[in-house]
Amino acid sequence: MKKINLALLTLATLMGVSSTAVVFADDATSTGTLEITDGDVTLNSIDSLDFGSFQYNNSDISVLLKDSTNTTGKEAVHVTDTRANPTGWTVSGSTQDTGANLTINGVTLTSLSGAVFTKAADNENFGQESLNIDKDSTNIALTKAQAKATAGKSITLNVDWTISKTVTKASDFN
Repeated sequence: MKKINLALLTLATLMGVSSTAVVFADDATSTGTLEITDGDVTLNSIDSLDFGSFQYNNSDISVLLKDSTNTTGKEAVHVTDTRANPTGWTVSGSTQDTGANLTINGVTLTSLSGAVFTKAADNENFGQESLNIDKDSTNIALTKAQAKATAGKSITLNVDWTISKTVTKASDFN
């Protein structure tokens, strides 16, 4: 009987030690967070336009854009679009100069801003994009009086450029 009691006492002691040796903590949780900010669309540059030279001839003048000397062979607008869901963009131009009429891609620039370059939504291209200036629809034009007033001089027209994101309408509400 002593052996059985001693065995039970040893077993009870071991069970007590093993149950007190494991310490349980209160439950706790934590989280890891990462904020992913959306990119933006920015206008990097627009290549300068060279119309060359023209001999004064006592008449109206209209000169197309000269062949490009750029490595790409074309002048272009350069935009960076790093948005996750690009909705497109528009580059508009205006000029306050009245010494000549400047037309780029078929849009004659005035003091009011006009859309010259438009890019539709595009999820394939990320980063810098370039749209070419069409030399066949880009010209500088002067009336006979403007040509006479600037004969022997260079004409410089300053263009103010802006870029805007295309806004897509979610739905119509009645």
